[in-house]
Amino acid sequence: MSGNIKTFKQLINNTEVICRVNFNGYPKGMFEQDWHIFQMVNSGTWRDPSQWPTEYRERLKAYKEAEIYFRDDIHDKIRQDVKPDSSYRQYQDVCAKLVARYVFYLVAHDMKTIIEGLERTWVKIIIKDRQEIECYAFHDEVSSLADQCYIQLSGQFLLGRVYAPWLYKARIDASVIDRTVSHEMQHQVECVRGLYEREYKMQDKIKRFMRIHPNQWLGCMSQLYGIFCNIYTEGLATFINRRYGARIIFDLPKIEKHMELLEKIAKTPDKEKSIRIYEDEFRPTFYNGEYYVGYLMCCTIGINLLRQKPGRFKAVHILHPKDEWISFKDLDRFLHEHKVVQIEFLDQETFNQTYTLLTKINDQREFIRLYTRACDELGLTWPAKFYDFKFFDHLKRLATKYYERYSRVIEKKYEND
Repeated sequence: MSGNIKTFKQLINNTEVICRVNFNGYPKGMFEQDWHIFQMVNSGTWRDPSQWPTEYRERLKAYKEAEIYFRDDIHDKIRQDVKPDSSYRQYQDVCAKLVARYVFYLVAHDMKTIIEGLERTWVKIIIKDRQEIECYAFHDEVSSLADQCYIQLSGQFLLGRVYAPWLYKARIDASVIDRTVSHEMQHQVECVRGLYEREYKMQDKIKRFMRIHPNQWLGCMSQLYGIFCNIYTEGLATFINRRYGARIIFDLPKIEKHMELLEKIAKTPDKEKSIRIYEDEFRPTFYNGEYYVGYLMCCTIGINLLRQKPGRFKAVHILHPKDEWISFKDLDRFLHEHKVVQIEFLDQETFNQTYTLLTKINDQREFIRLYTRACDELGLTWPAKFYDFKFFDHLKRLATKYYERYSRVIEKKYEND
């Protein structure tokens, strides 16, 4: 099925970069079914879930607003009886060329790290069914090597965000595609730097422990450890994909809620229950979970770099709740007074300096240390300063304490049976 694989090559800084887009995981029949669903949803026929036919209900449930959903701009075109010719081959050509273009741009500009010292590097994009990968984009750090990057993309994501708007309106959802591809490519930067090696060594230790002690388990510890790692890796990836954003949102009630949920996970000794809390309540997305927490930590570090600059950067530009400039020493008071505050995003120079500083970090402890120092120098207090070694150790102590208590209860139960 070589026709389902599109290959593109470009020489960047004397390194041959090969981008291969593989559609074998999203075949023609699946595309045609999803294209029919997309048209029925956007014609208004299946806009309401109560109108979904039984045979399509499970697929429609899987699609979020990142993929196949009702769009006013395309609905208007369908109402005007616009019926462009579509085909699976055209879908492949349009999406593959666009993804490759973004990959080459990112490697040439923001992510040169992944090609340093290499004669050739591969970026392998595997297009799959949304229901199989359970997300719309995923960097496979297990398969990825220093010279081979593996990224999985949802076929429905490309259909709804690239192909359909290109076909009906001669444009694509560029900002969404840019954020998505840059986020996953940033994980390749982390892979090249060896960050995931520590993560998988710890997972190997957990597996060895389970083999030696098959009747014991680590409760929520493995879940907590994953969150600790993700706060840095996902936070930094979110920071890079919002580099052209207009604002930074400090939402203190949301921050407090997230810290409470981390404590709730730490107090849950049953592993499966801790996973459900993580997935259903902590909800890791671009605006929640470790993505949001880690992103705010990156931004705080950047704001502190901004503070150290001369001239006009001696004040913070507030965009909401009112447009004004305030001094850095008044930032903590302003955040506590208004709770939800939008601040102008970093200028390009400061963003680049922050990104360079962050990519020199080798583990989560260095990240916490850098963030804590930034908060202290900015004068931020809880919950504007929300994550430090004291809280980090507090979570670990909670997890150990509740696990030991839970183990004693289980032992007594078996003694009494």
